[in-house]
Amino acid sequence: MKVASRGPIVRWALRRPTTGVVVSRDDWRGGRSLEEEEKAAGLFVRLREAFHNLYHVVSRAEEEQGAFHITDVVLPVPYGIAACEQSLFPQLTPLDRDLYREFAEKHHLEFLFSDSLSPPLYGSLEFYRPLVVKPDHLQLAVLHDPNSFTSLKSDLFMMQERRPVQAGEMDYTARVREPCVYNVSERFVEKMEPVLKAHSGPYTVVLSFFLPDGASPLVMLRESFSLHYASFQDMYCVS
Repeated sequence: MKVASRGPIVRWALRRPTTGVVVSRDDWRGGRSLEEEEKAAGLFVRLREAFHNLYHVVSRAEEEQGAFHITDVVLPVPYGIAACEQSLFPQLTPLDRDLYREFAEKHHLEFLFSDSLSPPLYGSLEFYRPLVVKPDHLQLAVLHDPNSFTSLKSDLFMMQERRPVQAGEMDYTARVREPCVYNVSERFVEKMEPVLKAHSGPYTVVLSFFLPDGASPLVMLRESFSLHYASFQDMYCVS
């Protein structure tokens, strides 16, 4: 992948969540009881009797103290009237409950706020999702790749060659596939031409990481390298 980053997802400048955003208290509580939290010096917590008090809206005092991190910020996932009545929504104009409703109406999703929806057939409902998640075991390497055509062997490819998939540090040298007609399509070459004009350079950055459940590697790459959704889908033929 050609290094074309204009700033990762943290460009939103939310390293310290501001007043009005919803955060998860699960990790922050650190094993203390709710009563102990309420008595903690300098902490002013607005509680709501929902979802076991794991979520609440950040107060002004908490913002000033830096009590939470960007990875604590969550967004509600509307799923039926019962969930919407219990969920906390951000209190940041224009990012609030009204904006969620307007978006739902615009895209004919009003039922997410008004209907009683049945539970999923598999797994449990998640009424919040994290705004940002951190990848685990993140590794990177810089390769000399003037044309951005170098590709890496997949885990399956490595196993077919009877090589270890990964043991400790990523073995990028063993994974590099030299560009050829079998791993570089004409479509990809065509789509890379404007990218190379805008972001010239002889090097490519290679990333290796694990994402938690529910996180999309395609979304991570798109956000990290500031690629527009449509052009990203078109370049990599992602459906």
